[in-house]
Amino acid sequence: MRKIVCILLIAMVMMAGCNTRKEEKTVLQVEEPELPVGAHTLAIKSTVTIYHHDGIVSKTVVEEEIEGDEDSESLLKDMSEEEKEGYDAIGFENYLYDYEIKDHVLSKIIEINYEATQLKGILEEETSAAYMQDIVNDDYEVMYDKLVKVYKDVGYVEVASKD
Repeated sequence: MRKIVCILLIAMVMMAGCNTRKEEKTVLQVEEPELPVGAHTLAIKSTVTIYHHDGIVSKTVVEEEIEGDEDSESLLKDMSEEEKEGYDAIGFENYLYDYEIKDHVLSKIIEINYEATQLKGILEEETSAAYMQDIVNDDYEVMYDKLVKVYKDVGYVEVASKD
């Protein structure tokens, strides 16, 4: 009986070890203290956390704070609603888009789970997602190096990389 229990315990430990994967995360940021938008000036701070393993992105979380002037709340609301409509139009599944405007500051979070999203269908059918063709591999997985390059090309800098 002890032998069977020992064998079962060893098998469970081995199976648990086989199912774990080392997921890493990289944090990128950009700040734009004075960005003119029409008659308004906005201050933007954006942080992107990229979760990845073996060169493939599993999830991204974007957290942004956009501060406007006293008369910018309708602009901030319009920007947020248009952005959310864009994500909806692309057809991302399993994503979170949440925002709040308080005292002319827009706080938002966008979370995309690429492992639960059918990128093949989106990229084959939706032309507004064509920009993603350059960052996916033949298996329609988002490639970590290429996604990081896209963010760095628009001014983001790496502030942390963790296991």
